[in-house]
Amino acid sequence: IINGVYSDERSYLQLTVGILEQKFLLGILLSLTGILGDLAESSVKRTARAKDSGGLLPGHGGILDRFDSVLVSGVVYYYFILAL
Repeated sequence: IINGVYSDERSYLQLTVGILEQKFLLGILLSLTGILGDLAESSVKRTARAKDSGGLLPGHGGILDRFDSVLVSGVVYYYFILAL
């Protein structure tokens, strides 16, 4: 019984550590892809010589500036979850 309990606790600890590693990796990936999405959208705007990507949110660079990071990170998040 003691070995059985120890075994269960050990597997729970390994499972918890594995989940923490996945969350850490996901956090790093989403941070980096968010930055890359923002830089890519800014590059597109510079190429087009446009200050704002739209007029819906004046002074904020347009609606695309509010969601550029989320668009790229959302795709990465989707495929990360599928890979699990």
